[in-house]
Amino acid sequence: MAIIADIRDLDPAELLLVVSMTRKTGRLSATRDDQKVLLAFRKGSIVHATSPAVRERLGSILVDRGVISEDNLLRALERQGQQLEPKLLGTVLVEMGLASPATVQQAVLFQYEAVIRQLLAWDRGEMSFQVTDVADLGAVPVDPAEVLVCIGQQARSPMVKALVRAALARTQSAAGTARAGRPARGERAAG
Repeated sequence: MAIIADIRDLDPAELLLVVSMTRKTGRLSATRDDQKVLLAFRKGSIVHATSPAVRERLGSILVDRGVISEDNLLRALERQGQQLEPKLLGTVLVEMGLASPATVQQAVLFQYEAVIRQLLAWDRGEMSFQVTDVADLGAVPVDPAEVLVCIGQQARSPMVKALVRAALARTQSAAGTARAGRPARGERAAG
């Protein structure tokens, strides 16, 4: 499956949500003049987002937020470079006990938001989504609907608003199914 569209004809937020709701794996690339955005999806979740115009790196975000020191970042990058199997920096930081999974996830969400904000600000350009294998390197999966809500784009158009509601309902339903049989937060298990 390939989708190729002009941004004036298809809102990027709509394409993000369609990929999410259909749980597709592949790559979305968008270009405008000399600017480029690349997003990778696994089962509808964003697992990578990059743009030459957005230079927020995970390590820099965590250092700026005071989560890790420059020295710890350098140690983690050194360890990452010594791995036989490729590992993402966030995984290495968690393994070293320098950051919690939740802290890494928040920083990754911030990173993805910056790239997606850039894409959503474009009033022209071309986008394409191609179904293709995306290697599972242990990246933090981020729901596109969550990103759109975080950056205030859920009310962009009636279509986007409806798609965000549907995507969030699906996510909450899946989370509820995964928790079935376990006590809710703050409750004790019978026994």
